[in-house]
Amino acid sequence: MSDDGTLQQLAGAVTAALRPLQTRLAAGDARGLIADMGLRLPTALDGLPAFTTATGAAITAVEALAAPVAALATAVENDDVGGIISATTALLAAIAGAISTLDAVASALGSLAGSLVGVDPGDVTSFAATFGEKLLEQVVVDYLAGYRPVLLRVLGLLGVVNLDSVPADAIDPAKIAHQRHDLTLGNLGTLLSDPGGYLAGQYGWSSPTLDTAKLLGRLREVLVELGAKAGLNPATGALDVYPFTLGPTTTANPPGLSAVLALALPGSVTLPLPSLLPSGWILELKAAGALQAGVEIRILPPGQLEVHASAIVDGQLRVAATRAPAAGKRLTIVGIPGIATFDAASVGITTGAHFHWDAGAGVARGAFVVGIVITGGTLRVGSANADGFVDSLLGGLDLEADLDLELGWAGDRGLYIGGNAGIGTTIGVHATVGPFTLDSIRLALTAGSTGLGIETSVSGHGTLGPISASVDRMGAITTLGFSPGNLGPAQLDVVFKPPSGLGVVVDAGIITGGGYISYDAVKGEYAGVLELSMLGISIKAIAVLDTRLPDGSSGFSFLIILTFDLPPIQLGFGFTLNGLGGLAGINRTMVLDALRDTMRAHHLDSILFPPDPVRDAPQIISDIRTIFPPAKDRYVFGPMLKVGWGTPTLISLEIGVILEVPDPVRIALLGRLHMALPDDDVALILIQIDILGTIDTGAKLLSIDGSMYDSHILIFELLGDMALRLYWGDNPDFAVSLGGFHPRFRPPAGFPTLRRLTVSIGDGDNPRLSCTSYMAVTSNSYQFGASVELFVAAGGFSVHGYIGFDALFIFSPFSFDIEFSAGVEVKYDGATLLGIHLDAELSGPNPWHVHGHASLEILFFSISMTVDVKWGDDHAISLPAAPVIGPLTAALIAPSSWSAQLPPGAEQAVTLRGGPVPEGDVVVHPMGSLTVREKIVPLGVPVTKFGNATPADGSEFSIAAATLGANPAALNPVQDYFARAQFQDMPDADKISAPAFERFQCGVQVGDPAVRGGHDAARTVTMQERYVVDPTKSSTLLHLRLIGTERFTALTARGAGARSAVTSTGTSKYVRPDTASMVSTADIQYVVAGTDDLAIRLDLTGASGTTSYGASVALTAHLLTHPEDLGRLQVLPVHEVAA
Repeated sequence: MSDDGTLQQLAGAVTAALRPLQTRLAAGDARGLIADMGLRLPTALDGLPAFTTATGAAITAVEALAAPVAALATAVENDDVGGIISATTALLAAIAGAISTLDAVASALGSLAGSLVGVDPGDVTSFAATFGEKLLEQVVVDYLAGYRPVLLRVLGLLGVVNLDSVPADAIDPAKIAHQRHDLTLGNLGTLLSDPGGYLAGQYGWSSPTLDTAKLLGRLREVLVELGAKAGLNPATGALDVYPFTLGPTTTANPPGLSAVLALALPGSVTLPLPSLLPSGWILELKAAGALQAGVEIRILPPGQLEVHASAIVDGQLRVAATRAPAAGKRLTIVGIPGIATFDAASVGITTGAHFHWDAGAGVARGAFVVGIVITGGTLRVGSANADGFVDSLLGGLDLEADLDLELGWAGDRGLYIGGNAGIGTTIGVHATVGPFTLDSIRLALTAGSTGLGIETSVSGHGTLGPISASVDRMGAITTLGFSPGNLGPAQLDVVFKPPSGLGVVVDAGIITGGGYISYDAVKGEYAGVLELSMLGISIKAIAVLDTRLPDGSSGFSFLIILTFDLPPIQLGFGFTLNGLGGLAGINRTMVLDALRDTMRAHHLDSILFPPDPVRDAPQIISDIRTIFPPAKDRYVFGPMLKVGWGTPTLISLEIGVILEVPDPVRIALLGRLHMALPDDDVALILIQIDILGTIDTGAKLLSIDGSMYDSHILIFELLGDMALRLYWGDNPDFAVSLGGFHPRFRPPAGFPTLRRLTVSIGDGDNPRLSCTSYMAVTSNSYQFGASVELFVAAGGFSVHGYIGFDALFIFSPFSFDIEFSAGVEVKYDGATLLGIHLDAELSGPNPWHVHGHASLEILFFSISMTVDVKWGDDHAISLPAAPVIGPLTAALIAPSSWSAQLPPGAEQAVTLRGGPVPEGDVVVHPMGSLTVREKIVPLGVPVTKFGNATPADGSEFSIAAATLGANPAALNPVQDYFARAQFQDMPDADKISAPAFERFQCGVQVGDPAVRGGHDAARTVTMQERYVVDPTKSSTLLHLRLIGTERFTALTARGAGARSAVTSTGTSKYVRPDTASMVSTADIQYVVAGTDDLAIRLDLTGASGTTSYGASVALTAHLLTHPEDLGRLQVLPVHEVAA
């Protein structure tokens, strides 16, 4: 080998690091070691048996390291794999033993704290608590200072090593001056996982408080160690290092570093720099792109570079340290003889940036990069020199793969490996070992404040007889913990990494199929699919098991989907049963929005009878995770059915019903329709529709969604969506649409965007003939629209024509308003030869009214005109009259309209048994009140419509008075939701934009809801203690005790009333007693605002707003007295106006 092997180097480093410790302990200089760490102890310590025994054991343990170190070196020299493994195991055990003896020294020192004259026992105790850890840090830092000084200063710059001087304590003579030897490996993990945040904590990077003095001071120490002539200017604080002057930026906020170039660099130059790097290393300044002397280069947070020059510059500027071996040699990066080696043609460490001129800003910009580059790398894995045992494990493996590796940090993408963002890379291998083919090797790094983790795993596949298998990312995880362990200040562990995925395919005659299983260690999740076919029956299973609940608590969550594809079983009338299945989930919920997204992405077959679950396993498992995530104490289950029609099957329908319990109960109906005529192979007619219906009792929502996709009739392509939403909660609403809405209509919240119902001819854009349409019904309007578009092009000529309309219909009295557009253009090479366009609005029939704009364009001439034509009768059709008081009275006297309520916030903890209640009577709790409500017409507001008629017996209705017995009763209004357009005339624009339902008075609450009680009366409460000797005889009184207020209150809190489920179920379990819920809902409020500035007219509706109807009434009343404001004011939701 060109260099010593990795293990041999580690063994040498351990020997060199521990030799000074061994020497000083053997010479009896334990107090000197302690003094170097800042505590002076009396000479009497040397004669105390507990301490001398502990230090003697430590000396023996440290000396015992020599044997396994020597054995390891010998095994490495002889390429003895078995010896390497044995010696490495022995060395790790010996290191762990030595560390334990140092801990014993610390324990002995702590036990003697009170025996040392002249020293505060607290000083000794606190020092002993960290003695073992700090001593190991001192050993490592001293080794770096002697053997790796450049690395020591780099670690100091990064904040991993602290070498600050600590002055003597002016009060405590035992605390003497010393130099820190702190080694905080956890900082290295934080630096790798969050570089920006770490540098902000160390130096104030990315903040206005950047500590440039500290940063430049530590940078100078690195440069001096490298052999550069670097000095700090005491006047300016700048760092002078040829050929730059470094200092803080003066104008940037937050500040960064400024480097002023002291010499001019031509277009391309490589400038050698002086250094004290080890033999074989070369330090160079490399530039591409001419830079004049005096150019300022800024390094700005988080990692951007700017070049401020007087002329345009493009290129790169970087400082690189490179090591290349002698001719014919290679550099060993990692070398484990007989098992694995990784060597390279060269290794480089580089810092700098590529920059490009930004003409708008007048500077050149780039991303600052710090990285390591390994070129000409070769990874070899083999067992040529292994013993019989290792050779049997590796199976004669002989693998060689070329690997060029980049590892670093860039200001524009963070940490990267292989040039890509993220700390991981996959290496393609494609090597065959017996029946197994190795496809790739995965290398990945994870970093944190507690340690580093390196994944080394392989992926591949193989075949053995009728069974084929594939494995994904199986290997080992090597962790380096940043706490004292088997490597001194760190803990090294290697554990087996189970495969992230495992697939198996079986082809054994009558049984065929396969399966896939994956494991996510971070989430603690297992997932898998299985498909087997036997005697014409296909069995498919999909399962996901989580071993941790979402909140991190112990528990599990499980979901399984099981389906059976059957040979068609005749059911009669041409129908066949083609499949059965079901779904069951424990501690799983159902995300309805995700289910709708899955339907619109046409992935319902992830749940309903998946055609190829093994092939589509990743997609299916991902969909299941999203749709059915873990949720404690939630359960989902339901059956599935596949039916067909025709032999062979011409039409198939897959249906699934999924129920989620307990409250709030939710139900989902899934369906897939597939029709192919005459068959799937030659489908002249192909119709595919996905359907999803849900009922959510918690949200009080019924929804139905449908989507037609990948469908056609002959050459006509078909597509389109439909949706229905019905809310029956506090904000009721209704809308159903096929293909969307009128362009000016604002759909209800949560209504999906729908594709128009479309029929098109042509596979591409030329020629193209398409027809789109839509229809919608809401509580306020009926909408319909359609358009036809034609495009043909040939020989430079093109013809584009279109015609379309959007209509709003009112059926009683019948009227309509249609927006119409049409046009045709003939062009040659993009120039218009002939063009006709018409945009119009047609309303009618009383009168018919056309208003619009038309234009005609011929070559270089164009003519346009405005069209405004009326004809027909100009009188409105009157609605028929219908009585209101009769239906209203009937509704008010109906027993179902009357109810009793407790006061707000009160709960009925017990149910009192009473006699039979006569039909029509309502029993009211003594603390309650009586309410009557109706939904015939809203009360207290003008009513101009009653269904499809006008009111015949009044225009406003109300409940004026009520009596209880012979006495007048207090009345309080009760509100409910009404569709305003059903009771009042509304402009067409308002029907489109106003809320579908608004609150109006629907009844009254009779009686005073306030609870009034009598005066308080003090009571003496006693408790009897009785002894029951015989259950059939009377008990004996033992004690009669008085119960004080505190005990009575405590007993009450444990009583049946306080522990009633009423106070801990439903929404009550989320609210603390005697407090209101922090979450509440309210209706959208509306205001009158200006059309030009959206400013609220506070004199009309106030800042908080009112209902849409209230705002409309206020605006109408204002316009009656201020007609000049017509068109200047509008009604808007309060959240849409200017703040």
